[in-house]
Amino acid sequence: MLEENKDYELVAVEDHPDAWAIRITSGVFIETVIMFGSIGFNKEQDNISFNFEVLASPDSTLTPANVDLQNYCTMLLESIIMAGMDEGTVEIANKS
Repeated sequence: MLEENKDYELVAVEDHPDAWAIRITSGVFIETVIMFGSIGFNKEQDNISFNFEVLASPDSTLTPANVDLQNYCTMLLESIIMAGMDEGTVEIANKS
């Protein structure tokens, strides 16, 4: 599991006052800043689907199409959700 303030940090986004971006602070994608968009859970396939955008990166060719970055973002999102559930700041709710 990735850890906040060790592997990533949440950063405010000027253009989106109600959103947070994630700055990666360790590993292959260090100093890359991403922002998640839609996040959903598919019960039939038992998986989470999401999209994200790369806001900044030292690698000017890095895009959401990069499979390694997609896999890293999966681990990142899982870590954020699990930490939030442990802390009580994230609640999983059924879609009405």
